[in-house]
Amino acid sequence: WMVVKFGGTSVVDRRRWDTIAEIIGAHRAAGFRVLCVVSAVSGITDTLKRLIECDVESDAHVALVSTFIERHQKLADDLGFDIDGNEDCKRIMDRFVELAGRKPLASADAFDWQAELYACGELCSSAFGAAYLRQKHDEATWLDVRSILSTSELDPNSSDWAKYLSANCASDYDEAAVAALYAGSPIRITQGFIAKRPNGETALLGRGGSDTSAAYLGARLRAS
Repeated sequence: WMVVKFGGTSVVDRRRWDTIAEIIGAHRAAGFRVLCVVSAVSGITDTLKRLIECDVESDAHVALVSTFIERHQKLADDLGFDIDGNEDCKRIMDRFVELAGRKPLASADAFDWQAELYACGELCSSAFGAAYLRQKHDEATWLDVRSILSTSELDPNSSDWAKYLSANCASDYDEAAVAALYAGSPIRITQGFIAKRPNGETALLGRGGSDTSAAYLGARLRAS
């Protein structure tokens, strides 16, 4: 496997996704399977942060929800596909609208909600990118990274906040993940920043976590 990582400014439009396609194609031509890890579209994580912090009944909330939807609609238009016609993209966008429309009353209960909402950024960028890349590489498929990357909670003193929003993962070789990936497509488009908690809920690896995700995945797969 070759793990490649692209940040938010590298996934904002068609021209940049064409560059990603060329890089993936070069690695495939060299004989590698490719795991492509992407961040959310530039600015989206900050939009989600502001959304989480504002009153769900406020004008600011409405504006931020609209910003998220419009940015991704613009990307879909640029990439030349219909969101409603793609099962993964539509499901993730619908999930975003659902999550954005509610807010837990108690902050102690909000960490899982925050993690799920933040994850929508990477889930969208990866799903939209995969939909486009399939037009160039028919081997390309979308992968939910939570199926192969889980957090470790060995420290009994870790706070609930850290377990959901600034988690750690194991970095040792993962034979099961390797087997799962080899059973499928040789080009996978997946997310940085997010992982699965032992109880199945979503966790974040903290700001900058997309780079961390790529490092974890490279180590766990013994990839290039």
